[in-house]
Amino acid sequence: MASDIHAVENYFEIDITGLLNRADTLSVDLYIRLGGHFTKICNKNEKIDVPRFANYFKKGVKTLFIHNSEKHSYYFASHQFIQGLISKPEIVSQESLRAITELAEQAYNDLRTEKLFDKDMLEKAFNVTSNCLRQLSADPKAIRHIIGLCRVDNYLGMHSVATAVVANILAQAIESTQEPFLHQLTLACLFHDVGLGKLPVEISDPIRNLTGDEFTSMKQHLEHGESLLKAEPGFEARILTAITQHHENFDGSGYPLGLKGEDISQMGRLLALADNFSALNTSRGPSPRLASGNEALKMIKDEAERFDPKLINALFYASGKKAS
Repeated sequence: MASDIHAVENYFEIDITGLLNRADTLSVDLYIRLGGHFTKICNKNEKIDVPRFANYFKKGVKTLFIHNSEKHSYYFASHQFIQGLISKPEIVSQESLRAITELAEQAYNDLRTEKLFDKDMLEKAFNVTSNCLRQLSADPKAIRHIIGLCRVDNYLGMHSVATAVVANILAQAIESTQEPFLHQLTLACLFHDVGLGKLPVEISDPIRNLTGDEFTSMKQHLEHGESLLKAEPGFEARILTAITQHHENFDGSGYPLGLKGEDISQMGRLLALADNFSALNTSRGPSPRLASGNEALKMIKDEAERFDPKLINALFYASGKKAS
């Protein structure tokens, strides 16, 4: 097959392990990277050849690539798959692993192609997030909470993963890298919006402008999220506190309690800033993201009073810029 020699930025990276337990057909062409060359190894609409991919994996190939021109086709096929899981009474672990792997890949590639954050910091943050997701894939009930956010499109699922990655970048920048803390922070980020799944689907649609009454209802997702998770194993009080605080603002203008400054937990402050950055910067299905990475930084800087100033400095540091 012919080689396609393009810059790596023109390609979307996927984890080969996500193909090892599938028996369906491909929705896109697949490429392998050999040196600086991208070579097509599978055509769209071909049935997935699991033994072939398993052989690649045994030889040390961990990632394959999709051309960016087919990214939306891949997103659409992923959303259809996840939509199918939402309606299933039971989800097996292989399905959970595929769903969270695809959401993670989409979130990571959005951040990678931006070239905003330090490459090593981004990779470390993604690895922490991916490891946490792999552990969760053995718990279909937990994964159902995350994929349940993808009722309209994959945005809220991708946003939750991207929030975890950005929060882990911030944690590196402030040198809060103890493993137990990072694991709890990652869980808080991944599940911070699960309460939206208890609200009418039109309220959780990220593209709609909410009415006043709908916004009041939307605020209840904090309470719903805490209620859903407090009975789940592994969700300590520290995690639940961060989830209920992720709309609190450093200047006291947030909700639900109007907490101010360090009355908001450190994890809550990290989650709040990561959530805001990700909400601006994550792809929204067929609609464009609200802001590029640099535009999101500017918008956050313009509302700096809402966030912990140390964390704003950390966000700009991780992007190689100065906040002032």
